[in-house]
Amino acid sequence: AVIYVSQRAGSLASGLYLGALLLVLAAERRGRTWVGAVLYLAALGVFILGLGTKSIVLTMPLAYVLIGLLPGRALYAEKLAPLTKRILLAAPFVLCSLLVVLRTVPTFQGRYRGLNTAGFDISSLPPWRYLLTEWHAMVVYLRLLFWPAGQNVDWDFPLARGPGDPTSWLCGLLL
Repeated sequence: AVIYVSQRAGSLASGLYLGALLLVLAAERRGRTWVGAVLYLAALGVFILGLGTKSIVLTMPLAYVLIGLLPGRALYAEKLAPLTKRILLAAPFVLCSLLVVLRTVPTFQGRYRGLNTAGFDISSLPPWRYLLTEWHAMVVYLRLLFWPAGQNVDWDFPLARGPGDPTSWLCGLLL
């Protein structure tokens, strides 16, 4: 029951992420019309709501910009914004993301304790070491996506040994 309740934030964040992305794409297609402006503002609102659920929503502006680089884009070139315009359209989303990061990440406030998110409340684990360990975990999860051998319900990842841990840096470079 606890896992179910805690994972609802992931589903909500994913839905809001996708909603914001689809709304901004629809606004882009409508162009500089009142409908386009309403869709764009709705996308920004949905994005801000998503930022309140999980930090993965921070990546939505990058996903929006990268969609412009996908192959086959030439088929719909008249309906899609050029890359520079797309970057400008993503700027308010990035600004909102930066405001959230500056507000919630305690490294900017000089403290780590008290933030109730994974990794920051473990007294024996500094956040930089947690980040290095996460790189390894993400590579393992990506591998499981393509080759699902060795699944486990409760992973016990070895903690990164330090800034010079080669496994962590190789995983970081791969990501």
